[in-house]
Amino acid sequence: MPTLYVPRNRHQETLDRGMATFKKLSGSLDGWQFKEEKNGVKLYSRPADTPGEPIIVRGDYHYADAKDVTPLNFSSITSFPGARRVWDSRFDDADTLLIRSRYSAILHTKTKPSWPASARDFLNVTLRDYHGDVMYTCSFAVVDDELKPPVDGYVRGSIIIGGMRYWKHPEGGLGISYITQVSFGGLIPPALAKSILQQIPLCAGRMADYCRKYGFPACALFHRGRFNGESYDHDKRAYTVAVVQDDENDNDDTNASNEAHDIEIECCQQMFSKGIQVLIDGKADYTIVPSPGTPHQKVLISNVQDHVRITVAPKK
Repeated sequence: MPTLYVPRNRHQETLDRGMATFKKLSGSLDGWQFKEEKNGVKLYSRPADTPGEPIIVRGDYHYADAKDVTPLNFSSITSFPGARRVWDSRFDDADTLLIRSRYSAILHTKTKPSWPASARDFLNVTLRDYHGDVMYTCSFAVVDDELKPPVDGYVRGSIIIGGMRYWKHPEGGLGISYITQVSFGGLIPPALAKSILQQIPLCAGRMADYCRKYGFPACALFHRGRFNGESYDHDKRAYTVAVVQDDENDNDDTNASNEAHDIEIECCQQMFSKGIQVLIDGKADYTIVPSPGTPHQKVLISNVQDHVRITVAPKK
């Protein structure tokens, strides 16, 4: 996991512009053309605002049977490479190169090749923007060759707009929107590019399928301490988070209050049905308590000293 922080203003203009565009695009269906419904996902497209850029595609899915899953819980399914490999067949890997804040980073991602096209890689600034009943998880292309120059064997693509919006649906469950505008770079047969663009928004339903089958990966809410990276191993259902002792909160979590504990890690009952095993590398205390109003449990971390790495995994 990464340990290097960079100033929040690195690529901030790109992030601000991208988030404003994404929130506008995802906030209504104005300007979108309905194409078809497939596997419960309603598919839309719209032309780019800038002439010559690729079309923008969208998939909307009503996860009506979502129960005891908040938008923040659901974001862990979309954010961890270990989970994404399960629901996105084109995804290969992702590395967090630099941490900007608790919910923002500079990310390098790779996709698998689609014959006859080569594998693609992307360099993005990312943000999870949390507003209680609504969550945005977005990525936008940046050029930063000093940080990540072109990689042999890959064609550098560009995610002009990429993100997901999930919210508490007024008819119950969660609403999910997946919107993307991608320039694949290099040469790619038009028919293949069209096929890939048609497949991407279908992931809105596949994310819900993951949650139905496995539940959601554990996720940490910070009250104190400096976030220093996290990971999720799907095969082991193990979540690991690193924290550095810090009396100030700079983690984007808006409820940094007078809580007695530093971090709370919510563990899904479906994924941790046999109980929770907690491993701490470093010095910190923990307790396991019920999560109010849900069948889940929380691991409360307190008295963090220096650098600590916490792993929660299901008991066998």
